[in-house]
Amino acid sequence: MRYIFKNAKNQPVSLFKYKAQPNANYNDYREKDDLRQALWAEQAGLCAYCMQRIQSATLDKMKIEHFKAESQFPNLQMDYFNLLGVCKGNENSNEKSYKCDKSKKDAIIQLNPTNKTMTDTIRFLKNGYLESSNIIYDDELNNILRLNINQLIQNRKAKIDAIDQIIARQCKGKKVSKTLLNQLLSDWNKIENGCLKEFCQVVIYHLEKKLTYAI
Repeated sequence: MRYIFKNAKNQPVSLFKYKAQPNANYNDYREKDDLRQALWAEQAGLCAYCMQRIQSATLDKMKIEHFKAESQFPNLQMDYFNLLGVCKGNENSNEKSYKCDKSKKDAIIQLNPTNKTMTDTIRFLKNGYLESSNIIYDDELNNILRLNINQLIQNRKAKIDAIDQIIARQCKGKKVSKTLLNQLLSDWNKIENGCLKEFCQVVIYHLEKKLTYAI
């Protein structure tokens, strides 16, 4: 999970106009393709929870998530700040593989990717696990969003191992330099063709830690 900056200006015009109508409700809002595209662009093509790449802003690749479930918070069902773009959550796999919105369902959680204070509590460990220094958020990561299933652990670890190999090749036995780390950070913060790199925050966290003791 990474911090997502929500901006009201990013919401599609169709949503802005529709929710101004009397009795507007999410189910009757027909231009959901507009909304999917807006969320996908705002999140630079990554799932709001697991940070896997969402290949396209289409119904078969992406879901629109109500952070606070519309069934329990109907007053927020059209609120752009309550809406996130998420992956399909392994919905066609065994239930033990479910993650993100697919495992969250209508659960109420506190850990919100649009709250930087909350996302700053998350640590990405070298073994591929992620954890939060807040015990409540940590429980939500593991047992509701299920962001430490084996698939995600292995994918995150692979990113860390790959960047460490790049650093080792560049340094050739010498101490890692801040110049190199900043170059790599710039690359991993870069948006290309509307997308960030998959699991970018894992690598960014790892590189920023290295910066603290680089020469």
